[in-house]
Order: sequence, then C-alpha cells, then structure tokens
Amino acid sequence: MRLSRKVGPRSGIIEENVFIRDWRLADLRVGVVYPSSYRVGMSGLTIKLLYGIVNEELGYLAERVFPQDFGALTIESRRNVRELDALLITVQFEFEYPWIVRLLREAGIPIRSSERRAGDPLVVVGGPCVMGNPTPILPFIDVLVNGEAEVALPPLLEAVASGGGRREVLGSIASFKWAYVPGLSSRPARRVYVESLRDAYFPVAQVITVEAPRPYMPIYGRKFIVETARGCGRNCRFCLSGYVYRPPRYRGLDRLEELTREGVRLTPSDSVMVIGTSAGDDPYFPEYLEFMASEGIRFSVPSIRADVVDERLARLIKMGGQRTLTIAPEAATERLQRIINKGVSLEDVRLAVEAASKAGIRSVKLYFMVGLPGESFDDVKEIPGFVSAATKTYPPRRVKISINPFVPKANTPFQWVEMPRPSELRYRVRWLASKLRKLGYIVE
Repeated sequence: MRLSRKVGPRSGIIEENVFIRDWRLADLRVGVVYPSSYRVGMSGLTIKLLYGIVNEELGYLAERVFPQDFGALTIESRRNVRELDALLITVQFEFEYPWIVRLLREAGIPIRSSERRAGDPLVVVGGPCVMGNPTPILPFIDVLVNGEAEVALPPLLEAVASGGGRREVLGSIASFKWAYVPGLSSRPARRVYVESLRDAYFPVAQVITVEAPRPYMPIYGRKFIVETARGCGRNCRFCLSGYVYRPPRYRGLDRLEELTREGVRLTPSDSVMVIGTSAGDDPYFPEYLEFMASEGIRFSVPSIRADVVDERLARLIKMGGQRTLTIAPEAATERLQRIINKGVSLEDVRLAVEAASKAGIRSVKLYFMVGLPGESFDDVKEIPGFVSAATKTYPPRRVKISINPFVPKANTPFQWVEMPRPSELRYRVRWLASKLRKLGYIVE
C-alpha cells in the first residue's frame, strides 16, 4: 500500500492521498460509490470516510466510483465495477436512486438482486436517504445498512472477505441487527451509531483534488474536512439528518485539535471546512475556532443557527477567512416557526447579522423554504419584510437569498404531509424571487 499522486484519465484531475494497492494481493476489493458526479461526491466527507475505513485495513482495497462522470469504471484503476467483490453505495438524496440502476446496467450486473449469482458483486447501500426510506430501491440491492459506517462497515467487510457462497455470505450479514437483506431478513434493521465520536475512526490523510477543470473541481475547493459534531437535538420537524443521526454527539476539543494538526500536515489543503449537523451547539465550538485562528489555519463553517451567533463567534469566523455568514431561518412568521419547530426569531437573525457586520464579514446568506406545512401565501409575503428588517446593516447587494421547496422526508414528523401542487410551488418561488430581486437582493 502507498499514498500516491494520481491523474484522472482524460479528465485533467490531479489528486493526492490516493490509495494504490496491487489487485492481485488484495483479499477484498470494493467500490466506494457516490451515485452522482465526482464534483459533488468529493465535496463531502462520506466518500473520504468510507475510502479510509476500507483501505486502512491490511489486505482490503477500495476504489471510488462516480457513475455520472466515469460510468461503471473505478477512478483508481479504471476497472469495471463488475470485477469487485462489493459495491458500497452511499445515497444522500432521492434523485440519486436512478444512478444506481444505471450503474448496474452499464456494468453488466443484473439489476434485480434476485437475478444475481456467484461472482456478481454484493450491492450494499447506506446513507441518510435509505435510512429514511429504502423501499424504492429494495428490489435492486443485496444489503441495506441502517446505521453509521464506523460501526457497521468493519463486520460487514469481514463477512464478505470470509469467503463462502453468495447466499452464505448474505445469510451471515443478515444476522447483524443493523442489516436488512431482502429475501432473507425476517425483521427490520435496527439503527446503530457511534456512541463516542471522540473515539471513532476519522480520515486525516484525506484524498484531495489538487487540480481539476471546473466541471470536476469539488464545490468547496481544496478543503480538509473536519466533522466536529454529529446528530442534532433541535428537533426541526422537516430535517431528515436530525432524526436519522440522533443523538447529538461531539468529538471533543482536544481530539479536534489533534485531528486538525494531523490533517493539515497530511492533506495538501488550503483551509479547513468545519461540518456538523449541530456544530454550533458544541460547547467548545468557539474554542476550536480560536485554536485554528491561533495556529494560522484558515477555515470556514457551515450554515449555523442564528441563535448561537454572537460577536465573539462572528469575529472568529472572520478571522478564519470566511467572507459569508450563512443562516437558515426557513420561515418568516412565528406561526410557521412553531409548526416546523425551528425556533429562530427575527430578532435572532437580526442580532446574528449585526454581529457579522461588526466583525467585518462581507456578506450574509439566508435560506428559506416555501410550501411548508400550514403555509399560506401570506406567510410567503412576509419573507421580503423579514429579510429587510434582519439585514439592515448590509446593502442588499451583499445579501444572498436561497429559496427551496419543502420536500417531506420519511421518518420525520412531516413524512405524510402533502406537498403543494408543483404549479403552486413554482408560483410562490417565482413571486418571492421577483420581489426580493426588486429590492436589490441576490436570489439563488
């Protein structure tokens, strides 16, 4: 095993920290699949986490697969995924489901699991989308993983590597409480999760895209990604991640400092991207940002709740080099805020934006949803006034607004809520975007 610089074939992609192993010497060969594009898949932590868990086990080999860009071929060796022992597919959003079927068809793997035989790779699927509702793809998968990779992946890989017939291996996997094997499992899969995030595996030598043409370059550029928190206790009723990744857990300040020092040393990045479902709720979050600022490490933070942003936090975010503070009020009226259980008031947002302005942060971005349960057009009409009142310390040209339709997610309190008709959603989005643009705001 070695870490090597890698040039993507015919793509102009140059990477570092790629695992290179001799296929002939590997006891287990798996594909880590993001059923979308390279640009999107390499922008997050999931692929890097799965890739590290597999490759850091002696005798195992993992190569990445991005079917939207590279079809059924792996990135590292350009082999057809049909040659692998297993495909580990992570699904973040519903629109990625068709790419799974397309990948199987292009690879020459029987699409339906009932038609697969010895020699076909096991199709293993996990991720928040399937943890919420795997039903649409059950006919096409061999194994559903209901839980977090750090706990579930090692025993699953051991079962696949142990050998034996296809049915024998699937029977062994079906005995795990977190696994569901269509046709063999007689009970639902119980979710498992990392109890101590502090002690969990974390990839410090992350695969990173050093150079790439614009269509391939990860969304956030050359970032070393640090997950400070997982799970959330806020209970927003629309949020899938808040429910499938419970309970909230934090990695701990000393552990974060250790991982960041190692990661910056081993990963040729230009800054750190901090992620976490409830990062701002971590009691040591400001101290962690202070540590990075004191070490001269540039960093950026994700969308953060308005009610945790104060002048100290805003100042630290600015010190990290971040130019935009992102907040997600979601709704502009107290009534809708209560319905969705968001609990962010106009005053919370106004104070957060004011703190950002005082800290010298160049711009702010606000996320809103339309089509929320119980929403009337009058609620939508309140959004421009909300934005105007909350962002008085910024000129409109430095205020970005993101408008998104509400989509009910399985295993959330809103899973059975009916969405407005598409025509009504389009009308509300267009009306709101037009109104905000007339006021001078940037609408995305």
